Amino acid sequence: MRKTNIRALSRYISRSAEDLSTGRYRNDFMRDRDRILYSKPFRRMSRKTQIFLPASDDHVRTRLTHSLEVAQISTISAQALGLDRDLTEAIALGHDIGHTPFGHTGERVLNLIATNCDFLGGLSTELKIEDMGFKHNLQGVRVAADLTDLYENLPGLNLSNYTLWGIQNHTSKFWKKCGYRIKTDYSYECNYPQNANSEKCRHGNNKLVLENRFYDKYDDLLKIRINDQLGHYAWSFEGLLVELADEIAQRHHDIEDGLIANVIQLDDIMDWIKQFIVPYLNKEETRLFKSFKKEEKKYTIPKLSKLVVGCLNRILIDNSSKNLKEFYANFSIASRKDFENLYPNLTLETEFWSHNRKIPIKKIISYPSDVETDESIFKKQLKKGILNSYEVQRMDGKAKFIIRQLAKAYLSNPQQMHDGMINQLFSRCFPDKESIGDIRLDEKRAWLDKMYYSSNKVECRKSLLRLICDFISSMTDDFAILEHARLYSTSESVSLRQY
Repeated sequence: MRKTNIRALSRYISRSAEDLSTGRYRNDFMRDRDRILYSKPFRRMSRKTQIFLPASDDHVRTRLTHSLEVAQISTISAQALGLDRDLTEAIALGHDIGHTPFGHTGERVLNLIATNCDFLGGLSTELKIEDMGFKHNLQGVRVAADLTDLYENLPGLNLSNYTLWGIQNHTSKFWKKCGYRIKTDYSYECNYPQNANSEKCRHGNNKLVLENRFYDKYDDLLKIRINDQLGHYAWSFEGLLVELADEIAQRHHDIEDGLIANVIQLDDIMDWIKQFIVPYLNKEETRLFKSFKKEEKKYTIPKLSKLVVGCLNRILIDNSSKNLKEFYANFSIASRKDFENLYPNLTLETEFWSHNRKIPIKKIISYPSDVETDESIFKKQLKKGILNSYEVQRMDGKAKFIIRQLAKAYLSNPQQMHDGMINQLFSRCFPDKESIGDIRLDEKRAWLDKMYYSSNKVECRKSLLRLICDFISSMTDDFAILEHARLYSTSESVSLRQY
C-alpha cells in the first residue's frame, strides 16, 4: 500500500501562534519532531519508569527508550502504508512527555489528588468539576502547549494541531470506572484507603469526575480551521498508527524486561506465544520460532521480541492496507485532492463498508478481529505476571507513598517549594500584576504563608494544587526520591541507595 493520498494534510495545519520559518530543509512536522527532541521533558524521560525503576537495572526500558522503540515501529509501518513518516515520528517521540515518575502508578496517584478523591488529610482544596483531572496523555498536551518554553515570543513548543492530537490520542481521554467507588442502595461509598474516615464518595453520584475536565481548555488547539472557523479534531492515520505501535512496543519490552527482572519465566512466555501468536506466524517467523533453544537464554530473549514485534507489525500493516483500499473505494478517493475535500466532513466515527461489514474510520488502522482478541489476552497474561510480582508491587507501594508525601509537604508548607514554583504560582495568582519580577522571593514566600489559609484566595489555592501536580509529574524517578529525602529525611547525607 504505497499511495500517499491519505497522509496528514498540510492545508489544515494550525498552531497556537504564528511561527518562525521552517527553513529550506524542514517541513512543519519535522519542526514538531525536532522541538520535542530538544525539549527538557523529552530528556527527562530517560530517568522515568516504564515498568521497572531505571535504577534497578541498566538494561530495562525507560520512558525514553520506550518512545524511541515506538518511533521505530511506527515509522516503518507509516512508510509501508504511505503515511507521513515525519508526523508519525513526532507523535511517537512526544506521546509520553506528560508522563509521571514511577509509571502509571504515579499517574493514578496524581489523578486521585487532582480530583479531590485523595484530600491529603484535609490539606487539599475543594475543586469544581472543571478544575479536576490528571491523565498523562492530556498532560502531554499541556506540557507542550503551556509548560515548556523554547522561545520567549512563542507559547510552549507551539506544536501543530496534528501532533498535539496524536499525543492526546495515543490512549483514552477518560479514566475507566473508578475502582474505589462502591455503589450502595442509596449512594456511592469510597473505599480508598487514604479516605478511611470518609464513608461517602466525595463526588456523590457525579460520574464526570473521571472525565478530566481541567484539560478541556486545550481542545481548540487540537482542531482544524476552515475559513477561520473551528472544525473537528485534527485526526490523522499517523496518530492512529502510533496508538497501535505503542502497544506493540509494550508487548516487546514486557517480555524482555520481565525476563531480565526474573518476574516471569521463559517457559510461561513460550506457552503464551504458542497460544496467542504462533497461529498467525508466516513461514519465516515459524522457522524462527522453531529455532529457539531455551537453554541459550541470552539469544532467545531478543529473538522472542523480534518475533512478536515482527509478527504483530506485519499483521497490522497488511490488515490496515486492506482497510485503506476499501476506504478509497467507498469514498471514491482517486487523488490527494479528493481526500483534502472530504477530510473536513470525516470524523473518526464516520462509518464505511469494509469486507462486508461497517467499521468506523478509527478502526482502519487495526488488526483483524481474531488477532485483536488473542493479542488482548496475550497482553493480559503478560501484565498479570509482571504487575502482580513482588518487585513491581514493592515499587508501586513506594511510588504511591513518595508522591503523596511530596504533595502533602508542598501543601502543608508552600514556602518550602522551589524558587521556580514560587515564581510560577505568583504569576498564576496575579497575571495582571506588572511588577511581579521586582518582588523578592523571601517576600513571596512570606505572602504564601498567609495565602493558603485565606478564604479569599480560593483560586490561588487551586493554582497551587495544579502547580504541585505539574511539578511532581515532571520529576524523574531519581529526583522524586531525592526530593522526598530532602523534605523528610533527618540524615544530613542522602543517597539514592537508601531508597
